Amino acid sequence: MALLSRLPRAAVAARGLTLHSIAAFRGRFPGPDSTLLSVASRISALPFEANFAQGFPALCFEANLAKWISSNVSETITPGGSDASPAAGQSSQAVRGKARPPWSRYTRFGERLKTNIDALDIRVGEITGADAHPRSEELVVQEVGVGEGETRTVVSRFGRIFGKEDLVGRRVVVLCNTKMRKMLGVMSNGLILCARDAALDIVQLLEPPQRAVVGERVQFGSRVIKQGRPVTPTTASRWKLWSEMQPLLKTGPDGAVAYNGQIMYTKAGPVKAPKVIKGSVTALVWRELKPEEAEAHAQRLQQSARAASNEPAPAVL
Repeated sequence: MALLSRLPRAAVAARGLTLHSIAAFRGRFPGPDSTLLSVASRISALPFEANFAQGFPALCFEANLAKWISSNVSETITPGGSDASPAAGQSSQAVRGKARPPWSRYTRFGERLKTNIDALDIRVGEITGADAHPRSEELVVQEVGVGEGETRTVVSRFGRIFGKEDLVGRRVVVLCNTKMRKMLGVMSNGLILCARDAALDIVQLLEPPQRAVVGERVQFGSRVIKQGRPVTPTTASRWKLWSEMQPLLKTGPDGAVAYNGQIMYTKAGPVKAPKVIKGSVTALVWRELKPEEAEAHAQRLQQSARAASNEPAPAVL
């Protein structure tokens, strides 16, 4: 009973284990309470998805519980009852009772995603509205249609690059399966892609053909092939797919956008950024201002406030 009082009730309930099933197994497990507690803690630490898939609803029966522990957890416990120390270089995932070792199917799936551009949901979009962000002159709040019936709100760092007249009505390329994030109080749902030449300090929005249909997914390659299904925003964020693939997105000598040599195109033709030759493809989002930029920004806000109130500027001595 001392063991049962030490077990976190919430952890036991979350994994489908009952106090009765653990107490029943206590008689079959030789060793001190600390060893059984270690076994129970390792069970409760395993991922919920893996536990549920292996039949946790049936583990309330003593026989199934004993069988599952002996086949999944016993190898992580030393015969003396103490925890087995991890081998040198062994990952923490492998130590936690077959949780998700580096060679697991789940990990291999994630590694394959990082090289599969079809996992990203990149579509042709159209900007239907653009307004300045209420809290930053660098940010622009845009309404973008991507063929979903309703427009998405996308916040980009275009304030000092493009005017409102340059954005409204323009066809753009949008990365749609990103997790929604708040940018200075405004929720942003997506990324508008652009090409950048850092040496010449040139930024240009990616330009799909004018005949491209809003909402169409772009493809990569020299021929039409069956596209894979994009992953969910949660999966894309978990494996950091955009961060992994973005360095391989570049513009060629003619401004055509390509991923690892495969041209980005729509049914109406390739996607280009004609002014950016051999540049990188990125998405300009909010960044923290440097101290000197923050000071200059504060001064501009003060000047704007004085101009609005017709207050004279302070004299310089």
